[in-house]
Amino acid sequence: MVTRPIWTAIVLHSLVISGATLGAFILAQNYLVLTSQEAVTVSFFTLAFAQMWHVFNMRDPRSGVFLNEITRNKYVWTALALSSGLLFLALFLPMAAAPLDLQILPPDAWMLGAGMSLVPLGIGQITKALSRLRHRQNHAHSS
Repeated sequence: MVTRPIWTAIVLHSLVISGATLGAFILAQNYLVLTSQEAVTVSFFTLAFAQMWHVFNMRDPRSGVFLNEITRNKYVWTALALSSGLLFLALFLPMAAAPLDLQILPPDAWMLGAGMSLVPLGIGQITKALSRLRHRQNHAHSS
């Protein structure tokens, strides 16, 4: 059953991922002065990678950041590698890039997309840490 806190988390994660994607698009056009098609490509990759990194935000808040039920799952790593490979094929394989209208990007655009795709992961991890801290404080006060 999806509870109110879970719905709230879904909405907040969605807003953060959307914000990072739109932020990447705006920065690509205004700061890097990329064409509209290149900026769309940056935002496409930002969105795709942000969603992939989001799996690491799905860990139990009480588990460790680096050692948890997600990072120990070999299927997660396999899925991430396969998904990354498919994304790069979509860019570099003309048959896939053409219908998606993806453009080859300069290095600074890749850096922007990579950095912005990590923003939701960072915010998610900070949220988990704060939740863990609140849980500990509430537990300490009730003991």
